[in-house]
Amino acid sequence: MTHSYSNQDFVCVYACTSPVDAHVILGLLEDAEIEAYLNNESSVGIIPGATYALGGVRVMVRASDEARALELINAPFSEDAEL
Repeated sequence: MTHSYSNQDFVCVYACTSPVDAHVILGLLEDAEIEAYLNNESSVGIIPGATYALGGVRVMVRASDEARALELINAPFSEDAEL
């Protein structure tokens, strides 16, 4: 699936130093049907030392989904959660 994103429509809801961590958050959001993408993933992968200078791998969502995305990201994980 190919997306054409305008950064003006999207906001950063999470930033991390690991692309793996970013993909976990991305999957959580996509499971909740929140459109999201990763920003800086390629740059951080190519130049790992630049992670902090670039602000890490950023998880971006539509501004209209920001509150819902933050609620999901900040919700505590339950040990009883269904896998």
